[in-house]
Amino acid sequence: MAWKDITIPEREELLKLYDAGDTEAIALRAVDYGMKPQSLERKLRDHRYYKRLYLKEAFEQVDIPASPSRQYLDYEEIEADDAIIISDIEVPDFSPLYLLLVLLTAMWHGIKRLIIAGDFIASDQEGINHWAQVLANDSDLGYESSRNLVVLILRQMFKWFDEIVLTGNSSR
Repeated sequence: MAWKDITIPEREELLKLYDAGDTEAIALRAVDYGMKPQSLERKLRDHRYYKRLYLKEAFEQVDIPASPSRQYLDYEEIEADDAIIISDIEVPDFSPLYLLLVLLTAMWHGIKRLIIAGDFIASDQEGINHWAQVLANDSDLGYESSRNLVVLILRQMFKWFDEIVLTGNSSR
């Protein structure tokens, strides 16, 4: 197994063992991976170095101002060990590839909670906002077809996710 095949959570677990001085556990894992213990230790030191470097540089470059609006000072509070958080889906103008990548990423990392922190439905579209007027002549972008797409998407997502939380404008 190559270093690139070791997942990030597994690298973090190995780094904890390495930092704790558990050279025996590192040596055993290295053998399992088909690596020399010294090679695995070097990769772990590199991983720690680049992680610290990135976080330090990223932190120094960020200065987000406070919001003067009371509306954005309130926030949802969700207790969870992990989650995948995404922004707008905007049905009917969504990207199937985006949703597939979200699902595959969650599966890869074993994440069972999805938080949609944006518009699920493109409620700022005239055809959706004024659905009552277009219901009789439902177009491809009308209320009925959009609602059906939302149901289909949720059914597919619930095949993996145990919980889906809607926190965007569409949830209100």
